[in-house]
Amino acid sequence: MNPSRVLCKSVHHGNTRQVAQRIADVLETAVVEPQEATISSDEAPMMIGIGSGIYWGRFHSVVRRWVRNLPSDAGRGHEVFVFSTSGLPILRALYHLPLKRALRKKGFSVVGEFSCRGHDTFGPLWFIGGLNRKHPNERDLKRAEAFAGQLLDRSQSQRR
Repeated sequence: MNPSRVLCKSVHHGNTRQVAQRIADVLETAVVEPQEATISSDEAPMMIGIGSGIYWGRFHSVVRRWVRNLPSDAGRGHEVFVFSTSGLPILRALYHLPLKRALRKKGFSVVGEFSCRGHDTFGPLWFIGGLNRKHPNERDLKRAEAFAGQLLDRSQSQRR
């Protein structure tokens, strides 16, 4: 299974877009907006990455709406990984769980998840200049590359 799409919604500071681009570079694919992508169970199996910043504890509404509007069997035969940037990535499990559940209901096999700190000025945080002003930094982006490398290794070992 060759990785073929990385879907990303990055709004305020480009945090998640930086992470998405590093992952896409390793997987040798492009980053696209969710609303530009279509998925069906009739397509050849592929790996899809879906990510955004976290807003009030959830993925961006565009990402959630995209998943909600997929046909019920759209994920059959496809693998997916999720990724995010947030002010408090320690809560990744809470942030990612609803999206992973929704993807599984659509038939996707969830194969991984990644999260790192991102400059967060959402809501009242802008009063204090936000959290994690210099993130994602190069260390965060190297971790994203390593995560993508693991996905690629996993995919290549499955093809053998």
